[in-house]
Amino acid sequence: MGEAKRAEYRPEGVFEFLDRFVDYLTVERGYSYHTIYGYKKDIQQFLTFIDQNELDLENLTISQLQSFIEYLVNQGFSATSIERKIAAI
Repeated sequence: MGEAKRAEYRPEGVFEFLDRFVDYLTVERGYSYHTIYGYKKDIQQFLTFIDQNELDLENLTISQLQSFIEYLVNQGFSATSIERKIAAI
C-alpha cells in the first residue's frame, strides 16, 4: 500500500486569501494598521511553520496546532503573544 500523499502546498492561493483577509480587516472592521500588520505577520508565521513541517493546511489536527504552540513557546514568545497568534489564525 502506498502512503497518503500530502496535499500540494499552494502558497500563492493562501497568500491571496491572506490579502483578502487584510482588506476585510481594513475596510469592514476598521482595524488599525498596527493590528492588521500584527495579524498578517502572525498568519505568515503560521503558514511558514506549516510549510516547513510539511503539514496539510486543509487537514490540520489539534496535535499539529499544539505543535505550533509548543514551537512558539520554545521560541520565547509570551503567553499574550501566543494568544494573539492563535486568535489571528
